[in-house]
Amino acid sequence: MATFLISNLNTVNFNFENIRFERLSNDIEDESEKQFRKQHNITFQAVADDDLYIKPIISNNGLIGIIDDICLLLSLPLSSYVYWHKCTINGTIERRGLLHVSEAVGSLMVKYNKIEPFLNTAAKLLRKPDWAAKTRIAHSISFLRAACCSEFSDVAFMLSWIALEILANAYASDQGFKTILSKNTFNKIVKPPINRALSEIDKANFTEEQKKLIKDKLPELNRPSIISKVRKLRDAYEWDFMTNQLINDCYKFRNSFMHDGTHAGFDQRTLIILPTRFKNSIQLALIYLLGCSDYAPSLENKKIEIRGSE
Repeated sequence: MATFLISNLNTVNFNFENIRFERLSNDIEDESEKQFRKQHNITFQAVADDDLYIKPIISNNGLIGIIDDICLLLSLPLSSYVYWHKCTINGTIERRGLLHVSEAVGSLMVKYNKIEPFLNTAAKLLRKPDWAAKTRIAHSISFLRAACCSEFSDVAFMLSWIALEILANAYASDQGFKTILSKNTFNKIVKPPINRALSEIDKANFTEEQKKLIKDKLPELNRPSIISKVRKLRDAYEWDFMTNQLINDCYKFRNSFMHDGTHAGFDQRTLIILPTRFKNSIQLALIYLLGCSDYAPSLENKKIEIRGSE
């Protein structure tokens, strides 16, 4: 028998295959557990009577890996950093270091009574050979989970953007959209005239170092922009809640913050709501990607729109 104590999990009792997730009572005998619960909202224990018949989900690290994967998946619809901090397996106790995470700032994306079918549906898809590796969905969820608990809106936004960029790059790679032209075509048609022009420029106007810097950047001309990859991903899965305005505003926000450390062109209202709206849209996209759209918010709540920059 194995028992795990789960932190930051606030829902109703549910089962995942032969693992029971049971809400703890308010009465905890161990004083240290009381203090830990108060700080970290420990509300559940997971009990597995027999781990021999539990199939791996994403990782392949026995029962601990399965619980890790479940916690990762639960973090997505509940907008919290769900993790286990103590387990007892066949009488052996193992603890993990305390995680100091701030209170969740995201919206509840799946109702409590839908958590069980959400997990079962997601696990079925994640167990398909190579699907998780191809989509890189676990990496994306990990960054989104961190964004849900960030105290700072700019950090939450950038973590959300990384989560989206991981998905977009994985999809582009799978679809053969890593370059605009084939490498041979680009090297044959595009690079020669640019190199020729650089060689003919008067040295008084351009230094050799400047020419080298330009030549080093040439391969980037053949690399699709990340925003084009994001749009292709959005269109492929028909995520109507991820509008062009939202994508454009977030791309502009990302560029101004990353390159200049500013929020130029955005009014105060947008600066307040954009990170949360964007994060919620990535949450919804990941839930849809997991095949769990039936458990997500209803259609009238899926339009995640903001007033664009002035």
